[in-house]
Amino acid sequence: MSKSLATATPRIVARVIAVLQAKLSTELPAIGAPAQLYLPAPETNAYFSIPEEARLDEPMVHNTAIYVYPSTIRRTIQRRLQGPTEYGSTTEVGIAVVVAFRLAPQDIFQYFNKTITTAEIMQLRAHYYNAGVIETLLKYAINPDDINDLILEEEQGAVSFIEGRELGGIAFSSWTMTQDTRLPVPQIGAVT
Repeated sequence: MSKSLATATPRIVARVIAVLQAKLSTELPAIGAPAQLYLPAPETNAYFSIPEEARLDEPMVHNTAIYVYPSTIRRTIQRRLQGPTEYGSTTEVGIAVVVAFRLAPQDIFQYFNKTITTAEIMQLRAHYYNAGVIETLLKYAINPDDINDLILEEEQGAVSFIEGRELGGIAFSSWTMTQDTRLPVPQIGAVT
């Protein structure tokens, strides 16, 4: 069932957050990360909807946090008459999901029989956080009210160092999500 175009983007963001809050904690252990790799799911209150790009230069209050925001403008890709008082449309919008995480207490870490550095551990964590987000959204995000389809556009992980702060990590994924929305039929000549 389509809903108003006016609430389209906020509904997608809310759906992504709800799905990640409900399922990421069970998907992370199932992605096949090395057992000794520290990958805690964010606490329920560490998921944030923000209007634009994540401000990762602000102090992190949580050990792991997720930021979800529109990364492109919304675009109508199809419009059709659905009756005497309503147009239906299919719209798409870019959505970014950022997992920001702090340095973890990690002992010597062996990966493929090689000891890796702290920065390499953070990069590995970013890779597995992305894998968890991707698995979770692909499995659970689609529903008839909010998201009809989603395409993973890109994903990357990075080690973040900001002057005066501890080392941190960032896992970023970018998505195109589509949904059905409704528009009012133009009332030509109704206002003179």
